[in-house]
Amino acid sequence: MKNVVLEEPQVDRKPKGINNIEDGRYKQVIDFVDKNFANPLLNTKLIAKELGYSVRQITRLVRSAKGCSFKTYLNEVRIQTSKEYLKNTKLNVSEIAFKVGYNNVSHYNRVFKQSAGMSPSDFRKKFSIKGHI
Repeated sequence: MKNVVLEEPQVDRKPKGINNIEDGRYKQVIDFVDKNFANPLLNTKLIAKELGYSVRQITRLVRSAKGCSFKTYLNEVRIQTSKEYLKNTKLNVSEIAFKVGYNNVSHYNRVFKQSAGMSPSDFRKKFSIKGHI
């Protein structure tokens, strides 16, 4: 029997649908969102203005790379960050909502529950690190 050497599969770490030229643009957009997600006015128009791209380019880059709309991606970033605050701080839910970019606590609660399957308060009870609350 012959020894067969299997090659390791090549894994493309680049986001889906992004070519080499768009890769730099995508990174700029994602970095901008990561640094500015707490701005309640953050949207594709603001990013386009700041980075010199069109709104359409921003929308297409996020959809190609993340497989969702810009707003969905922004909400994911905000909710993930708020989960960290809920687990690791004593900030109340409304403080966290404002800290991650939501102007309306009811809207934050709705988006959080849709994403996490439970309210922010229930999430904190279930996942907070002992001694932080």
